[in-house]
Amino acid sequence: GLLAESFNEWHRLQEVLRHQHAQAAARAGVELMIQKWARGDAQGLLVEVFKEWKSLHEALRHQHAQAAAKAGVELMIQKWARGNDKGLLVEVFAEWTRLQQALHHQHAQAAAKAGVEL
Repeated sequence: GLLAESFNEWHRLQEVLRHQHAQAAARAGVELMIQKWARGDAQGLLVEVFKEWKSLHEALRHQHAQAAAKAGVELMIQKWARGNDKGLLVEVFAEWTRLQQALHHQHAQAAAKAGVEL
């Protein structure tokens, strides 16, 4: 059914992402060595650090987009399983809980950053 198809598609996407991540990690190692050789150790390392930061930032944005898509699928399944009104209420509460946890995490990171900057 729909749930089995959704799970199979999610599983297939996870395998593709694992493969892409492994390729990217291998490529990053080669790029680091080339950068260090081409620009000297310090400058090559600095450039590679900024490239890695950009890559991680893009990965986090992608994870956020996936979480939003997952929330939409969860809403659809909840509405189907419990009826539109009750499923919507359950999913709204679950999303509120996720947002509260994300906000708490952001505050903790900001406090940690402020502690490091002092």
